[in-house]
Formats: sequence, structure tokens, C-alpha cells
Amino acid sequence: MPDLPPDQSFPRLDSHPAEHELQHALHLFRQGNQGIPLSLTYARDTAGFPWSAQSLCAELNLALDKNHLRLQSGQAEDGATGPSYPASLVTLNIPMTWDLLPDAELHKSRHDFNTGLRVRISPTLVEGRPVPHGVLRVVGLHLKIPERLSTHPMLHGRFFTLLQRAQAFKLPVLVMGINDATDFHWMRSFPNLTFQGDLLSTRIGADSLELLLTMGGDRWRDFKVGGRAR
Repeated sequence: MPDLPPDQSFPRLDSHPAEHELQHALHLFRQGNQGIPLSLTYARDTAGFPWSAQSLCAELNLALDKNHLRLQSGQAEDGATGPSYPASLVTLNIPMTWDLLPDAELHKSRHDFNTGLRVRISPTLVEGRPVPHGVLRVVGLHLKIPERLSTHPMLHGRFFTLLQRAQAFKLPVLVMGINDATDFHWMRSFPNLTFQGDLLSTRIGADSLELLLTMGGDRWRDFKVGGRAR
């Protein structure tokens, strides 16, 4: 990570870890204009927390500036503002909360797959005027599969039900914790899934890569790290 400006090198002592991660990410990518999607986990106790764009902006020290999220830089002597990033490219993985998506089947899946919501802070208008903090929109689901899911038939039905509910809401699913090649290839046939895990992140040798692709059968050319199965 690059060195941070002096006025932003020391985050608030009471700030959430997600704020630290977001701060580093914005400083790393803000000048390159690569348009890289940022995804951060915001794990928080849902009890009593008002899930709204305003509350998230307050907790993560953010402000919505038109269609950009801007990191509040405090009172800088030179009047400089904090780094910003397109709001449409910043996704937060939060716990499942009934206030944002009241669906009983999805809430049941919390126990087997640690299912949560993927949300974005988006601009919105009320009576023709922009709302200062925007609105919190659910744009997908995230889940973490149990190890060796492909070998546990009893969990398959629950997994299928979860995907059906996601499809009913037209929500793409991010599957996290992909650490086993067999599980990965078992799930590649399902639509609207994006995969994330050590299996797809670590550097592997040519022999191991060839084996991984071979396990995909005749469709090995469709393999894309971080891509969606089709």
C-alpha cells in the first residue's frame, strides 16, 4: 500500500476496520482511474443498528458527493478534500438484515452458509432534490460454503433453495471461501455466481494449473479467475 498523507495516516481510534481498508483502497486506486470494483466486508452486530446510507456513511467516515463516495479527511489546513471513488464500484458485504430484505428462506440460510447482503450507497432524489447520503441498495448476496459442500448431499437442497430465492429477487451471489477445487467445479454450472477464495487467489505452478483446468472437463477454456459461470 502507498504511504498515506500526513493528515490521514492515523485513522480514528474508534473507527471500524472496514474504514481502514476503504481508506487504503481509495488512496491506492484513486489516481489510476482503473475502474476497479472494490468489495469490503462490514461485519457488524445487526441488533439495533439502523441500516441506512446515512448510518453507514457516519460509521465509515464517508460522504456522498454526486455519484462518488468521498472519504472525509477532517480539517486539513490546506483545504484539501479526501479521496473519492465511484459509488457504483464500492460494494459492502454486510450481515443479513430483515430491514433490507425481509425473506424467511434467506434468513434461514444464515446458519448453513453464513449468508449476507451486498449493498451499495447510491445517489437518489426526493421531490427532485438529491438526498445528502443517498440510499442503501441491495445489489446481491454473499455466502461462505462449508468445506467439501459437494460431498454433502443433505446440504445440496438447502443450497439450491438459497440460489432459487436469490434468483427470485434477481440478486447475483458471491460465493466466498472457495478453497477446494472439487467444490469449485461442482458450483461452476450454476448461473449468476461469482467466486472468491484462496483457491483462486494463490499463485500455483503450471502443473497444478493444468490439473485445475482439466477438472473442468471440455469447458476448461471458459475458466476465468473471478468470472461468472455461464
